Amino acid sequence: MYRRGFTFIETLITMGVLLMLTSILLLYNRSGEQQIVLFKEKASVVGLILKAKSLSLNTLITDEPICGYGVHFENNSYILFKERSTDCAVSDRVYTIADPQELVEEHKLPSSLNFSLASGLQNIFFMPPDPFVFFDGIFASGEKSISISNVDGSTSVDLKINSSGQISQ
Repeated sequence: MYRRGFTFIETLITMGVLLMLTSILLLYNRSGEQQIVLFKEKASVVGLILKAKSLSLNTLITDEPICGYGVHFENNSYILFKERSTDCAVSDRVYTIADPQELVEEHKLPSSLNFSLASGLQNIFFMPPDPFVFFDGIFASGEKSISISNVDGSTSVDLKINSSGQISQ
């Protein structure tokens, strides 16, 4: 006559397999969450660059002495700024921390992310009427990259902006 039920060894093996599958699922879920945060921030950066481009076109219909709008990048934040000058030909077209009137809005990256500005790019500036594009105050030529990555550098997303202001991913 046999007893019905599981032996102690069978129960331990079953629990071990379930524990292993659960840990794999949790690990996969965590990496997916990091990807979602990265893509969300990438969309936010693209949106702010497009907003700067759009606002620069609107400066043609305002009476305010604004030369254009741009985005400034730092390690953990990105800033939408406006360049105020009566003579746009001599403006520097970069964000100046000392001038609080330049700041339009500021966005901070989550503490787990930062910018990898390998190309040294810190400012993208749009000047009407076309708008003209400037990288760090110099008339744009070629293409520049912006990379957002985890602090440990394990996962990253890239976007590229060319000399006509088009963004590719």
